[in-house]
Amino acid sequence: MEHVKRLGDRRLIIATDMSVRNAEERWITPTLRYWPDHLETPKVQRVGLYELRSMLDETKPHDRGLGARDSLAAGVLDPVADAVLIIVGPGYPSTHLYQIADHLDRTITPAVVVITDREPVEHARLARGVLQHHGVLVESDKVSPGHLSSALGALMLRQPALERLASELRLGQLSQQQIHDELDRVHIELHKAATLQHEFVRCAAPYTPDVDFGVIYRPATYVSGDIFDIEQLDEHHIGIFLADAVGHGVPAGMLTLFISRSLPKIDGFAGAARVVPPSEALARLNHAYCGRAQGQSRFATAVYGVLNTRTMQMRMATAGHPAPLIVAPNGDVSRPTSDGPLLGVFPDGLFNEVTVDLSDGSRAVFFSDGFEVASPSEGPGAFDVSLASRRHETELANLALAADDREGLAHAVTAMQAKLDTQIGSLHQADDVTAVVIAPRVQPAKGRVAA
Repeated sequence: MEHVKRLGDRRLIIATDMSVRNAEERWITPTLRYWPDHLETPKVQRVGLYELRSMLDETKPHDRGLGARDSLAAGVLDPVADAVLIIVGPGYPSTHLYQIADHLDRTITPAVVVITDREPVEHARLARGVLQHHGVLVESDKVSPGHLSSALGALMLRQPALERLASELRLGQLSQQQIHDELDRVHIELHKAATLQHEFVRCAAPYTPDVDFGVIYRPATYVSGDIFDIEQLDEHHIGIFLADAVGHGVPAGMLTLFISRSLPKIDGFAGAARVVPPSEALARLNHAYCGRAQGQSRFATAVYGVLNTRTMQMRMATAGHPAPLIVAPNGDVSRPTSDGPLLGVFPDGLFNEVTVDLSDGSRAVFFSDGFEVASPSEGPGAFDVSLASRRHETELANLALAADDREGLAHAVTAMQAKLDTQIGSLHQADDVTAVVIAPRVQPAKGRVAA
C-alpha cells in the first residue's frame, strides 16, 4: 500500500531577506498562530532567500531550459518542501526572485510569495506577472496572516495528489519513450525487410539482344505483396513471373518470396535440362504452397510466361491473376485468358495454358491488380483512386507501344512512374503496383491506344 504522509509530518519552508526579529513578529508567528484548526501544524524550517536558492540549485535539472513537465522526464520529482512561504523585502533583486520561482516550478514545489509594492508601479506588475506564470501565488504585504495560513494549508492538502500525478506523468513519459524506441526498432527492421526483398527481386532484367523489358515496381508500404522475376532459363527461353499475395506489408512480402523461390522453372541439369511449361509450373507451385499453408487462408495470384526468343512465341498460364495485355503494333489490345484457380486454395487445381505470338512486333504486359486503382478514370470521381477503372489498360498499352527500343522503353517507364507520383493519393497507395513490359525486337510499334 502506498505510504501517504500525515500533514503533521509535512515541512514548511519560510524564506525571507528580512531580519529574523521582523520576520518572526510580522509574519512567521502570526501565520502559525492562525493555522487552520482542522490541519496539523507543519514542521517549519526558517531560511534566508540565498539559502533557499542554494537548496533549489541542488535539486534543479541539468538542462536549464526544461519546464516542469520536462523536469519530470529528467528525473526531478521531489520538491524541496511541501510548501514554501517567501517574504521579500523592498531591496531584494527581482532577477533572483525570478530564478527562485523558476526552480520552484521545476521541482514542483508549491509556494506563496509576499511581495511589497515597489516603485515604479510597472516593476511590481512585471514581478507579479513573472511569478504567477511559474504557478506561484503572489500576495501583497497587506495580506492577513489568516489568509496566508489558509493558502499554505490548501497547497499542502493538494500536494499529495500533485505528487501522485507527477509520478504518473513520469511513468507515462517513460512508457512513451519506450514506445518511441520500439517504433524506431520496428522502422529499422521494416527497412531491412524492404532491402532484403529488393535483393531477391531482380530489378535489372537479364540482357538479351532479342527482347527489351520495362519494369514498374512500387510497394504500397515498406514491403511489397507483389513480386516479379525475369530469368534466362536457357539459350532460347526466358521465364517471366509475377505474383501478388493477398494483403500488404511483411506477411504478404514473405509469402511472395516463398512463392517466387518455389516456382519450378527447369527440370534436370546441363544437357538433360527441361524448361517446365507454365501450366505445369503453376500446378506444382500450387501443390507445394497448399502443403505449406496448413489450412491457413493465405492466397495469392500469379501469372507465368515462357518466351521462346527464336520464334517469339510465349506460353502463359495464370492463377487467379489479371490476364496480361497483348498490344499489337496497330494499337489493338487483347487479353488472352487461361483459367486457373488462386494459389493456395485447391492442392490439385488445374491450370490451363495459352500461347501468344509476339513475332509480329506485339508487346505483352504483365501487371498486378494494383494498377486498377492506380489509374483513375475520367469524369466525376476521376481522382478517387479507391475506385477501380479500366483506364489502366489504356495506360499500360501505351506504355508498351512506346517501346521502340530499349532507351524508349526506359523513358516511357520513367514517365509512367512520374505520372503515378503526381496523381492525387500517390503518397498513400491503395495497393502495390507492379508491371512488366515484354517487347521483342521485331519491328517498331507505331500505333497508339485511344483513351
